[in-house]
Amino acid sequence: MNSKEMLKRFGLPIGYKRWCFNEKDGTQDLLIVTSQGMQRFASIKEDVGSWYKCKIYKSYGTQKLFNLLGTQEEVMKIIEDEIVDRLEDKLDYLSDRLEECEDIINGLDGRQIEEAEMSECVTAKKMFESLGYTLIRSDNCFISYEKNKIDALIRFVFIMKDKKFYSEYNVVAHDITMDELKAVNKQIEELGWI
Repeated sequence: MNSKEMLKRFGLPIGYKRWCFNEKDGTQDLLIVTSQGMQRFASIKEDVGSWYKCKIYKSYGTQKLFNLLGTQEEVMKIIEDEIVDRLEDKLDYLSDRLEECEDIINGLDGRQIEEAEMSECVTAKKMFESLGYTLIRSDNCFISYEKNKIDALIRFVFIMKDKKFYSEYNVVAHDITMDELKAVNKQIEELGWI
């Protein structure tokens, strides 16, 4: 169901958001209209002082439980920003899958990308920065890029001596996107490992 159909059927467009008090749980819930109808994306509950217990629900990323300090309005804004970040990450992932499908279709149809187009003069550092990463360390031992999120630290580390790299999400190995893989390949190429 698209936005126009949702607006016609329920009087609300896709993306409409509203914070509502949930008497049963004693929480403020973030409700957002999707093609599936109104869905709960997150909830917050006042804890001690100005601390809030926060939850972002699984349907739009891994369920996360964490505590935030601030006014109710500040905490709501932080939660909304985190959901936007997660949805943008999901959109990037889906865009990569779509681009991959288009490349396969073009390859099958005989429309190959020219070599000149593929070898743009972009550095690995610029590629990582365009993905929201910051170069933290670059010396004879390591090159390290990091991206901070509300509840996560994502890191790519290149170990010069061993000619290895790893990626971690809060100290745990994780899947990487195609754009991240392109940046890793570019870094490895610049280091002369391949």
